[in-house]
Amino acid sequence: MNATRPSELSSETYRDLLWRLSGGCPVSLACRFTGIDHSSFTEWRKRGSHSEHSTADYRRFYLDTEQAIAKGSKRKGSGDQ
Repeated sequence: MNATRPSELSSETYRDLLWRLSGGCPVSLACRFTGIDHSSFTEWRKRGSHSEHSTADYRRFYLDTEQAIAKGSKRKGSGDQ
């Protein structure tokens, strides 16, 4: 997938990524399964992590993935997989 920004991801790909992350899938595998370049994922989160310097799509991507990763971490910790 050659998306250059989060807003270029299809809604299906975006939902699939968040679903995988919230299920406890490691970021690298979630990226591979959804066809998102891991370096793009990392850069998009980096851009979105600083709300005063980010555009809405990067900020939303950061917040959505942060929440999904946290949910996935809880699931791993509780053995609920």
